[in-house]
Amino acid sequence: LDDDVTVRIHVQISDYLPNNIIGGALPSFKAQQDYTQFNQKLFNDRQSGDDFTAYQNLDSSTYSVRFESGTYDNLSNLSLTNANAKALGLITAGKKSEVLDGYILMNSLNNYSNINWNYDFDRQKNNEPNSIDFLSTALHEIGHALGFVSGVDSAKVRDNNATTEENIERLIRNSPLDLYRQGTNTLNGNVSNLGVGADTFFSIDGTKTIAQVSTGTQDFISNSADGFQASHWKYNADNPLGIMTPALKFGQTIEISNLDLRALDVIGWDRSRSDIFVDYSQMLLEGKIILGQKLERNGDANLIDSYLNNGTSSLAADLLSENKTLEVISMILDSEIYTWGSWGSGGTCNTCWNQELIDFLAQASFFDQSLY
Repeated sequence: LDDDVTVRIHVQISDYLPNNIIGGALPSFKAQQDYTQFNQKLFNDRQSGDDFTAYQNLDSSTYSVRFESGTYDNLSNLSLTNANAKALGLITAGKKSEVLDGYILMNSLNNYSNINWNYDFDRQKNNEPNSIDFLSTALHEIGHALGFVSGVDSAKVRDNNATTEENIERLIRNSPLDLYRQGTNTLNGNVSNLGVGADTFFSIDGTKTIAQVSTGTQDFISNSADGFQASHWKYNADNPLGIMTPALKFGQTIEISNLDLRALDVIGWDRSRSDIFVDYSQMLLEGKIILGQKLERNGDANLIDSYLNNGTSSLAADLLSENKTLEVISMILDSEIYTWGSWGSGGTCNTCWNQELIDFLAQASFFDQSLY
């Protein structure tokens, strides 16, 4: 991606994620953004052929969605992740540009016997059969923060059984990616299919299927739900459609695909004009240099290598272990679309808050990646 924006993500490692979950993400949201303003920014952002096709097939002022039973017309708001809003220029300088854009929680795997992370960040080693690829998981969760999200995952009850307030709560969570979520009963670029369990696909012109998408975990709403959160491609164990597949197998390495990039492109990110090939070694080096310079004025990649080699005894370890709990809580509250319960900690217990964040992510995270 070529956008000149800074995306701020806090990452934590935990022993307490739910069984079979290796990672989860809570993106920061710019909730209930004016659709007309979003559409204008999307117009200004057009570069690729997909951009022009996608924009041409969207209405300029309102849009419609179909849930399980009914169609809801003349919608004028949608919710973007903070990072997606930055890519479109909806967030520039100011307070909102400095807050966290996402919170990612990774499983330490300490509670699993004979399973470990594969930390092959430059893709130079073979993945062991009993290992899980850390880079694949991290890239996946970052993808959610960038905007690979769906309002389908917020459904709690079928729309025809829901109260007006419950349906409104679903509607305000519609995302830019949802605009390209189509089904056989919504073959129209202005009507998105956001029903749980519906046979749905990614399409930028409202008719042609580019790829199938997951249909939800809410089997209590529809027995056609495939068991994977809707903010993913359709699961294919042996031939994943991209980094946004909903599950990762032991020993499996997944790359960013052209399909992943097409999806991010049409929601407002700009694709690099270079080939899709990713030089992981160069990316790792550049990441170390940037991080080293943030830690020390003359810091470089060697400083980060020192941290990796010396662990918690190094200066870099102290600098990298800064507690961001309050920033994460502030991010959740500012996003407005998350339902955050009582603090339960009396306002003083960071350890308690950390556990509450873990519990909250386990319940409210739209975007878990499972282990299979």
